[in-house]
Amino acid sequence: MTISATTNTVNGLLRVQGNDARKFLQGQLTCDIDQLDQLKSLPGAYCSPQGRVRGNFIIFEQAQDNFLMLMPKIQVIFFIEAMAPYVAFFQCTMTDSSDNWQIFGLQSDEVSLNNFPPLSQTTWSVSSSEKIHCIKFPGSESRWLCLSQQSSQKFIADFSSMAINEWQIQNMYSGLVWIDETNRDNFLPHDLSLPNFGAVSFTKGCYTGQEIVARMQYRGDPKYLLAIISTESMTNKISDKLVQLIDNKEEKMIGTAIQQLQLDDNSWLILASVKRTLLSQQQFQLSSNEKSILCIITTPNTVKESNES
Repeated sequence: MTISATTNTVNGLLRVQGNDARKFLQGQLTCDIDQLDQLKSLPGAYCSPQGRVRGNFIIFEQAQDNFLMLMPKIQVIFFIEAMAPYVAFFQCTMTDSSDNWQIFGLQSDEVSLNNFPPLSQTTWSVSSSEKIHCIKFPGSESRWLCLSQQSSQKFIADFSSMAINEWQIQNMYSGLVWIDETNRDNFLPHDLSLPNFGAVSFTKGCYTGQEIVARMQYRGDPKYLLAIISTESMTNKISDKLVQLIDNKEEKMIGTAIQQLQLDDNSWLILASVKRTLLSQQQFQLSSNEKSILCIITTPNTVKESNES
């Protein structure tokens, strides 16, 4: 039996609570809140009126009309301030609950563990008890993001520690990207493959930015998607503005790096929004400090699964 855990996960939690909470969220977010219940979570995004992603999250209903939204902690106050003009018209409140919960990642090949509810293997399902909620995350490994108002050590003290960055690496391969203050309003949902990730509903009613997002889906021609780039061994990370080197002389802007992690062999794993045409090359060269860096490109598992279905 192999069980490991990490506290190196997303760390922000926004609570939206009240009689109108569901109605309010349904008119603001890209995912279909009416599909939520206490056994299911959803990825989603909050867009500007221009359809640009201002933030993304994973949301579930902890109790009736009581929703919790996981996101980078720095985004919680931003969401509260950005939505304040709209929430004033609804009977609900938004509060920062980040400090009230312990959040950790769990990876296990067993679904029956002491102190845990029976763990569901269905992606985005929520397994709950009075003490803890466990959200099944996507990816090739069996892993859950867990929340408790008790100390995380009560649950993970006897488990091995997950290798540093392992949780983030698995997020990257599954297509989970986090928007924060460094890249708000830079991308359309399609640029991040959010529709493929299940974070955008095209059957729900209106929400902020919906017209732009729907037009891109049905009438547009998306130019970018989310991709994983693996580099050869190198010392420094590449500039977030990705430039392809063609025939060792011509430079061409191809996209934007969103997350970069250096691996044990000094290669880099990059999650990036890149031009869709780049995928046909599989291997290409990036320009970095006047050097040529050999790279391999692929798409996250969720994008592959969506394209194959």
